[in-house]
Amino acid sequence: MKTRSAATADLLRHPRQASPAGPVEVASPVPTSAWREVLDSAPIALPTQTPAWVACVCAVDGYEDASRLYRARDGRRLVLPLVRRRLLGRALSTEAGFPIGWGFGGLLGEGGVVHPEDVGMVVADLARGRGPSRGWHRASSSKRATT
Repeated sequence: MKTRSAATADLLRHPRQASPAGPVEVASPVPTSAWREVLDSAPIALPTQTPAWVACVCAVDGYEDASRLYRARDGRRLVLPLVRRRLLGRALSTEAGFPIGWGFGGLLGEGGVVHPEDVGMVVADLARGRGPSRGWHRASSSKRATT
């Protein structure tokens, strides 16, 4: 595994390629295999950005995995660790980052790269308040996509 400074140097050597704005695909919760692939490609990922951490939060504090896997138009995958506390069923459930005392997750990009456009794309998706779903779907419509 690369050190933090080596990973930063790698990112600086490679020119930035912005993620095109527009529709993305979203899956929730993130399949563990896909999460592992993104995690393994990110040299400076944190322990709090792992599926094991989310599973621990859920097991200890009674939350449910609400993590999201985004596929940007340029094909890169991004993982956002989230949990959900269920209140009277899914209709009233709330998705959030980790509870107090569990640290923070944060957006994890494939290859360890997260562009400002990626953050904007994720924030826009979350702001739509679509609520949790299962499987891949286009973030800009309610139609399911096949993968």
